[in-house]
Amino acid sequence: MDRGTRILISGGGIAGLSLAYWLVKYGFQPVVVEKSPKPREQGYAITLGGAGLEILRKMGRYDDLQGRNIQPGDNCYLDRGGRPVFRLDYGKLTRDLKENGEEIITVTRGDIQDLLAMSAAEVGVNVRQGRSIRAIEQNEKDVHVTFDDGGEERFDLVFGADGIHSQVRRLVFGEEQQFTRFLNAYVGAFKMPNTFGFEYGTTTHIEPRRMSSLYVYGEKDIIMMFIFTAERPERIAPKDRKARLIEEYRKTGWKHFDVLEQAPSSEDIYLDAAIQVVMPKWHRGRVALVGDAAHCLTLLAGQGASLAMSGTYVLAKYISESDDHSVAFESYESKLRPDSNRLQESSRKMSRFVVPTTEFGYQFRNLILRVVPTKFLINSVKRAHDLIDLDKMLK
Repeated sequence: MDRGTRILISGGGIAGLSLAYWLVKYGFQPVVVEKSPKPREQGYAITLGGAGLEILRKMGRYDDLQGRNIQPGDNCYLDRGGRPVFRLDYGKLTRDLKENGEEIITVTRGDIQDLLAMSAAEVGVNVRQGRSIRAIEQNEKDVHVTFDDGGEERFDLVFGADGIHSQVRRLVFGEEQQFTRFLNAYVGAFKMPNTFGFEYGTTTHIEPRRMSSLYVYGEKDIIMMFIFTAERPERIAPKDRKARLIEEYRKTGWKHFDVLEQAPSSEDIYLDAAIQVVMPKWHRGRVALVGDAAHCLTLLAGQGASLAMSGTYVLAKYISESDDHSVAFESYESKLRPDSNRLQESSRKMSRFVVPTTEFGYQFRNLILRVVPTKFLINSVKRAHDLIDLDKMLK
């Protein structure tokens, strides 16, 4: 396509910044709008490997990524009474994986976004913070966009990289409810100073319907993550997030609850329903969706960031090689959708194991954790990362 093509990307997260970076590398000058007035620091720990690691390596960010490696140490799984069920030597697992040709690095989602923002800035991506899209009208020639401040512009292509609750998807494809699948769980996370004296490592509490994990992050901070089950999805207002978590975990008696009570302000806590986005088509006319807006997996799959970065890398390549945007969109979707479908199915299966809802499921999970061999864990990680086949996408 002509390098003068006017391109708008809605969303300055992982998918949006990744797409913008690669488009610039191919000679385009996209504009990114992000509704948040400043970069967000909310997020949870992600174990990155396979295609996601390869994309960041292509960006020249591998050393920076290594410098932010959490290296979680031992992960001690505890039952509802606080008794050890299973201890995972994460350092040994990482070394064993590397000997088997698989590298993993654990960072926060915010770390990945920060590195992508650095890369985008270095190549001159135009990011407009504090702006969002209010209306979209398209025809055969272009897309007319109205912003929340009343400004209007015309673009040749528009990409929705604005997450699970995508405004672009709502405006172009319809209301969110018709494209989402609730996995009967909520996920919460926050980072705060380690004023409790927790030592290096990770602890995970488990009981029927809920779990929580605490990571010692660097020398001064901790990261908390919560997963609990629910019958139906609801939008929890930012001001109510902390209270909702306290309500859910008040009766556990876990040490993690003491941390939760001293958590940062409610607005600094991430809390949302575990929702998959399932769409019959990721593009319509001159508008296409990327990342969670198109195919959210939920964190239970552990591959959302990798899939988003892989998809945008492939999409930018097809746009640069095609004279017709519709051909580029079709190629992108046909190459990425098989991997997306497999990962969503894996996520649905994993959700039932991560947070069992019955006493039998809880006891069975604990039994599996006690007897699982290291070789099985190595093969499981390798299989998960093999679900995203970057080489196949590019053929």
